[in-house]
Amino acid sequence: MAEGLAGDPNLLELATLKSSTQRAAASHFARYLTARDKGLTAFQEFGMQTMDGDPWEERPEMTFFCGAINRRVVDDIVTEFTEDTGVSVNTIYDGCGILTGRMKGIESQRVDLGFPDLYMACDRYYLDIEEVRDWFQEAANISESDLVLVVPRGSERVRTLSDLVRPGVRVSIGQPEQCTIGVLSWQLLERAGLADAMRTKLADKREVVAEKSSSAHLVPDVTTGHVDATIAYITDTLESRDLVDVLPIDLPDSVAVQPLSIARSSRRKYLARRLFKRIATSDEAFESAGFRYRGLDADATQTASDAAHDPSATTGSGP
Repeated sequence: MAEGLAGDPNLLELATLKSSTQRAAASHFARYLTARDKGLTAFQEFGMQTMDGDPWEERPEMTFFCGAINRRVVDDIVTEFTEDTGVSVNTIYDGCGILTGRMKGIESQRVDLGFPDLYMACDRYYLDIEEVRDWFQEAANISESDLVLVVPRGSERVRTLSDLVRPGVRVSIGQPEQCTIGVLSWQLLERAGLADAMRTKLADKREVVAEKSSSAHLVPDVTTGHVDATIAYITDTLESRDLVDVLPIDLPDSVAVQPLSIARSSRRKYLARRLFKRIATSDEAFESAGFRYRGLDADATQTASDAAHDPSATTGSGP
């Protein structure tokens, strides 16, 4: 290489304008230009060093598995993303144990068979499972939510975690094999020395201990009067604050951390990074939904930085 051409190459970037009145069409054209089997081949013919890109798809569809706790934030972000890009996103909300079971049943993590391009769990527990962790790129911890006791407004029947195991107190609790809130609730009971008593109560047919497959089903049990108390995410109580009292749980680690990651098997990694970035930088949306935003912690900053330097919006560099 000639001495004058040594050093870092100049980076050419492509962007769509926020002021555009045809953002979906502009995004469609940008995807064509940055597709590895379409536009990037033209840049290569003119001697440019191109980065990798997604294969061209006229109407790409992504699958997004999302833990139920995240729904009230993610729904609006995904809607805006699809309107801006014209990309379809099949978002599936459920308990993370159920979502993990679905992923395990998809042969070779093939996205064409329904394996997700992106996954946002209710807590790191269901992403740090060894086999699940191996399926995804390094995650960013986006937000967190406290675990709390939820009781009917004005009720004095339950005031502490130990009250849950008293005879006659009706309780709902997450099912640990189906949802993250179940895992975290039982971990809290173990740390408080109450797990054996709760197992005894669960086995007693005279007692009411309702196990739920998703965090979304817990607070409604309280508001409808079916139970006297539940352990839930504080974010799930916001829409029912006039009907319930929320009591803090004074134990270490009574918090869930929500991670977001892209599947290693995704054929649309660069497109997925655009949605990743949209979610990871939506601090106001998370805060307004009752989460503590963590998108700027050390791990997330690096991952979001990688996503922000989005090769799907980069044409390449000169020789």
